[in-house]
Order: sequence, then C-alpha cells, then structure tokens
Amino acid sequence: MKRLSDVRFIFPWTWTVDNFLKGSFGGHLVSQALMAASSTVKPEMIVHSLHCYFLKLGKANEAMEYHVSYKKDGKTLCHRIVTAVQDGKSVSFFQISFHNEAGEWPSVMSYQPPMPLVPHHSQLRTLEENVLKKAIFFNNEVIYNCLAKEIPFQLKLIDGKVAMWIKVMGNIGSIQNIHRCALGFASDIRSLECVISDSSETKYDLQTSLEHSIWFHKNSTVDDWILYCLELSTMANGRALIHGLFWSEDGHLLATVTQQALFRGKL
Repeated sequence: MKRLSDVRFIFPWTWTVDNFLKGSFGGHLVSQALMAASSTVKPEMIVHSLHCYFLKLGKANEAMEYHVSYKKDGKTLCHRIVTAVQDGKSVSFFQISFHNEAGEWPSVMSYQPPMPLVPHHSQLRTLEENVLKKAIFFNNEVIYNCLAKEIPFQLKLIDGKVAMWIKVMGNIGSIQNIHRCALGFASDIRSLECVISDSSETKYDLQTSLEHSIWFHKNSTVDDWILYCLELSTMANGRALIHGLFWSEDGHLLATVTQQALFRGKL
C-alpha cells in the first residue's frame, strides 16, 4: 500500500481467479479497504465491523485507489467511509467502525453458539496436497487449482460442507487490525459455493456479490488454524443471503459474516 495523502491510498493490483472471476476478488477489496481505513485511526482502535456495497466490477491486476472519509473520532468508537476508485469511477463503498476494546469493562454477559463438530485440521490434507494427489472431486478445477496455488492461505476443505480450516502462510505479526484484514480477505472464499451446492441442478449465467458485512467479535490469530463455516440462509428474487462464522481452534467465535449475492439462471 502506498499512501498518497492523509486520506488517499493506492494498491498496485487486486487479485482474481483467472478464467473464473470476471473482475477483482471481493475479499481482496475488503482487506485493502480495511488496511486503508486502519491507517487513519489510533493504534488502540480495532476494527469491529465492516459493511460493503459492491457497485461495479473492478479490473483485476490493475491499481485501485481508496479514499477515506472521517465520520467520527470518539474516545472509544470511530467511523470511516471508504470508497474504492478505479479509472475515476467508484467500484465499492465501505462503512467501517473501530472500537477501543481495551477501554471497555469486561462484559458481565457472554454468549455464543456451540462450535460445529467437524474433523480437526490435523486429520485433513491441505488443498494444495489434494490438488497434487487429485484426491478431491473438482466441481471447478480452475478455481480449486488457483485457490491451492495462488492465494496466501493454506486451506483444508471439509467434505460434505461448505466449510474449511484456513491459515495464512507465514507470520503476520501481532497487530490485530492486520489479522482482521486477513480475515476480511478470507471471508469471501467459497461464499458463493453455498448457493451452487444447494441448487446443483440450476445453471447460472451470472453470479456476483452485492453486499458484504463482517462483525469481528474477538481477537483473531490468522497465522494459526481457523475454522470457517458457511451456509445459505435464504434465496428469493434472484438474491441469495449467505451466512458465515469464523471459529478459533479452541472454540471461540471470532467473526460473523453475511453476504448477499445476485444469481441469474438460464431460462
């Protein structure tokens, strides 16, 4: 990331899946917007929520600018509006909120649902190992090969579910906002697969994300294994609502994701 001014940032490229995605990968835009917004707040301010609207397709492998607008700077909460711009046009729009969590009293109430029962990551091969051994069934060989070889994550898929263990490659330090940026990237992996797997007989001419939201609940360590489970909540009028949960290995709910996507089938 290069800082152009106090409120303008530029990234030299955005990631895509060649021969599968027509534009930039949404998770990469999310992580870049989070990085830009995080650069405008005090170190004690930790991102706790993000809401994104995808306005148009971004051009992959080309530079993307992010323009940050200050909306509130309080002692415990602050808010930013971020617009992703390419070729002078808005590509996506983000509302991002930060919280000084250290300044809060420990909550007297705490609740989370139970962690799903799934195979432990130590019992599973990485996606790259499965690709090399041809040990999994490829619904789309292009995207699985790309996921296995090109993104900076290790993935271990869980049979029979749209779920996976995920871990960033290497060590990304201890800054919590950096870990949440990485979680933002990961939040878009396999999300549309929920719809395809639940309606396998339908062929879609168009699949595109409309909105994406993340609520961060607890500190994440993305260079350790994290479980990500997704499910289709509802589909109506061509729009699918997808729900996802990130879990730490020891059972803490780290983040909640919702995504709305547009699907148009062949007549």
